[in-house]
Amino acid sequence: MKLALVVPGGVDRSGEFRVIPVLLALIERLARTHEVHVFALQQEVRAGRWELAGATIHNIGSRWTRLCAMPPTERQSRSTNTRPAPLTTPLQPRRRRRS
Repeated sequence: MKLALVVPGGVDRSGEFRVIPVLLALIERLARTHEVHVFALQQEVRAGRWELAGATIHNIGSRWTRLCAMPPTERQSRSTNTRPAPLTTPLQPRRRRRS
């Protein structure tokens, strides 16, 4: 299965600095059995692509983040024949309990 994760950062090329260890562990575990693409919105100033923990990291760059993020994610979703399943029920915000 092809999976995509969108993260603000935490997936530096070195794998040691400017990383989120829990995120790297998740990526590594998912990449064992799936094709994982991680879209980092602001990891580095310039856009780029590299391999880390068995996944392909697509760095969008820090300029025009939202606009630049759409074309790479659309290309990846079009490169497969499957579409993600729609949610069957809308997400509802949690209501706070009164104490």
